[in-house]
Amino acid sequence: MTSLTAQAEINVFACEPEWAALAQELGGDKVQTFSATHAKQNPHFIRARPSLIAKARRADLIICSGAGLEVGWLPILVQKAGAAVQPGAVGHLMTSEYVPVSYTHLRAHETREEGGWGGGGGEKEGGGGGGG
Repeated sequence: MTSLTAQAEINVFACEPEWAALAQELGGDKVQTFSATHAKQNPHFIRARPSLIAKARRADLIICSGAGLEVGWLPILVQKAGAAVQPGAVGHLMTSEYVPVSYTHLRAHETREEGGWGGGGGEKEGGGGGGG
């Protein structure tokens, strides 16, 4: 990997668009960002396509959520991309390793898919009734 200070631009490969947006906001014109997914994609089910491998190979920084979100495709992608972005190396950042993970949204999502919460309609978990 070349020295990051010697480059005019840092290439950032983000697994999700939120990380790409954050890197772009922080780095401004000193970074070039690419997101492997877009807002309407489920990041659990991405394929390690050759185009993604090529983008990751050129990356100085890979930033992803971690916590198993990209487990189906990121390990293959990183392996094929090359040494600069391997786990444990400078340039490989899994945010879940630095921020506590909350699974509340996951439980809520599963509850809605299973037909819980009275079929949707914006009701709160546990029913919508008052005391009595």
